[in-house]
Amino acid sequence: MMSLRYLFIFITLWSGLATAAGELSSTESQRLLERIVRAPMLTSFQGVYVQQHGEYMETIRVCHVVDSGVVSERRETLDGPAREIVRHGDQVSVYLPEGGRATNFDPRAASHLFPSLLPDYPAEILANYTLRRGARERVAGMDADVIDLEPRDHLRYPHRLWVSVDTGLLLKTATLGFKHEMFDLYAFSQLVFGAQVDRNQLKPMHPMSLVSAESASLPPAVDSSLWDTKAIPAGFRLLQKTQRMMSGHSRPVIHHVYSDGLVTISVFIEAMQATSPLGSARQSGLSVYGKKEGNYHLMVMGEVPAETVELFANAYQLVDKQGAK
Repeated sequence: MMSLRYLFIFITLWSGLATAAGELSSTESQRLLERIVRAPMLTSFQGVYVQQHGEYMETIRVCHVVDSGVVSERRETLDGPAREIVRHGDQVSVYLPEGGRATNFDPRAASHLFPSLLPDYPAEILANYTLRRGARERVAGMDADVIDLEPRDHLRYPHRLWVSVDTGLLLKTATLGFKHEMFDLYAFSQLVFGAQVDRNQLKPMHPMSLVSAESASLPPAVDSSLWDTKAIPAGFRLLQKTQRMMSGHSRPVIHHVYSDGLVTISVFIEAMQATSPLGSARQSGLSVYGKKEGNYHLMVMGEVPAETVELFANAYQLVDKQGAK
């Protein structure tokens, strides 16, 4: 028969394991997310990571140096066409092969590339997801805490984070389906920190072109009162309204961006054409929905369930029916 002493030890250990593997409190979740956000602002690192979206995969080398609070980094693709992004603070330069132009690249997005995927203020994530701690694993030879972000509703997918025990840096992230199938993945395969970082790797290998926010997008030109969007799904907020020139389009396309703190939804609005796609489509975790509203074509896309993008499309209603047939 188990003595009271060993029974007490067993219960204590079991309680500790249950807490470690269970749902995090709001305070614990907030502290963890803030640590993940701060990590790239405090930590110099150099490594190679893979990013996979459905069947598309590429390998990227990154050198990230923090000096007196200023982040400098260079990213280069290691397979496919050569591409480079160099950032020093808020200044971003790019190299695209064959004279390509970064007309659709917003330099503000350069500060939120892997592993800096979370928003600067992640509190809104907690309104839409609960955090649960899993077993500890190893990524790129380093210990990582596994954290599951479970959606509070059916309008978004689960996510899994692998967080460095030592630094709080994201070592790996995945978007999962409701059956826990993997839709996309970011994962370091090689990684070093601090004094092991070779600062010479910050030097660009190709001639670079400076990109500004003004050149990345045009000012909005559509009267926002034209559209009633009061029925936008709960938990998403509007981040940006712009006009963009897109490949295959002769006129600017209106682009609205929404976020729930973790994923983004894009709404594109342009004049209706005979070839404009309607209805739903899906590729891996990316859902797309096209809709005709008056003389306009709306296309909504995001890495969310099909129901979510359809709800977004149906939330856009013309107030001024001059565009309606």
